[in-house]
Amino acid sequence: EFDFTAEAAKINEFRELFETHGLSDRVAVPVVIEDLSTSEVLVMERVRGVKLLSVLNRARRRGRRPLVPAAAAKVHVDGGIGWDGVFDTMFKCWSVMLLRHGHYHSDPHPGNFIVAKDGRLAILDWGQTQVAPEAYRLHLCRLVVSMVAEDYPKIAEEVRLHSQVQLERPTTEALAALCYAYFDTRPTPLAEVNMMDLNNSPFLQNRITQNTQEGFFTIRSVFLLRGMMATCGVTSSMVEAWEEDARAVLRASGDRTVPSVIRSRSRRMLTRTWLSLQKSLNVGAGARLNTLEAYTAGSMDDANVGAGRAREDPRRMSSLW
Repeated sequence: EFDFTAEAAKINEFRELFETHGLSDRVAVPVVIEDLSTSEVLVMERVRGVKLLSVLNRARRRGRRPLVPAAAAKVHVDGGIGWDGVFDTMFKCWSVMLLRHGHYHSDPHPGNFIVAKDGRLAILDWGQTQVAPEAYRLHLCRLVVSMVAEDYPKIAEEVRLHSQVQLERPTTEALAALCYAYFDTRPTPLAEVNMMDLNNSPFLQNRITQNTQEGFFTIRSVFLLRGMMATCGVTSSMVEAWEEDARAVLRASGDRTVPSVIRSRSRRMLTRTWLSLQKSLNVGAGARLNTLEAYTAGSMDDANVGAGRAREDPRRMSSLW
């Protein structure tokens, strides 16, 4: 952001990227007025609409979920009804940028989005972007495919072999839980816990001895998206929206070990059935999951009571997986 010619070049780069991948009917990137821009001044065409931050703040003040502007609901309907469609568009943008292109916007806070009058989602402030090296992109793609399949041994193996994250006891359950908390947007017990709160973290007994530097901005982006989704009442999974791009990238790389979609769905159904049985019997991984959910529900109750709010209904806690 110290040289606006660099930011102008990135703005043009990402507009072309979205056009190439058929997203320009849902996403807008401000047009740079080249003749008026220099290394010290960046002039762009004005995007008319309402900032997403303003929409969310207004809803919080009123104590209710925000309404989706009618034009936006219509433009993004292919991805879902209401806010589900808007966030599906966000997921696809970051999937294309991170997994396919290897260069992505790394500061997706609500102040950097405008719901334009024509319903498109305008993305602002392209000064902070990150480059994802090929090895890291392929690692994320393999992780996405395994997470969608809910193949926990494969998730854990991928983290052990290719991630910088290390735990004192890198069990399959702990590594998989960490991936869903760090790298997906669906609600999980761990997603409700402040991972940096070392006094109340479930990882007190299994410490993170080394975190990921290369994945920091990816994880930060996930957490920012999840925060906006919570205000809008959206609980969809980012990795599920990323699966198509992840598979395409892996195929292009020559990876022949990727399971078919049918095999992936069969694996997921088997895993869910087996885990549900273990939870009901309180044995194995199911027992560990029950303990984690009880811990998290208790932590949330303590926080809510301390803040003078009503206790959270434990039944609202979703499955870790």
